Amino acid sequence: MNYFNQALKTLKEWIKIESVKDTAHQNAPLGLAVNEMVNRCVEDINALGFNAINYDGYAVEVNYGEGDDENGLS
Repeated sequence: MNYFNQALKTLKEWIKIESVKDTAHQNAPLGLAVNEMVNRCVEDINALGFNAINYDGYAVEVNYGEGDDENGLS
């Protein structure tokens, strides 16, 4: 499977997760559905070889490379 098809498949799977803010729970400040999406995002991004950092369920930072060649997206 090429990268485009894999990215499309992953995006379709992400869209299926109803990640709408809900009642906060322990370790899920924006609700269980958003927490599921954040965890899935981190899992998938790490599987692709990037470094994903979960900021307590509020945001995910994605990094690739090291030193002067490092790129990031939050």
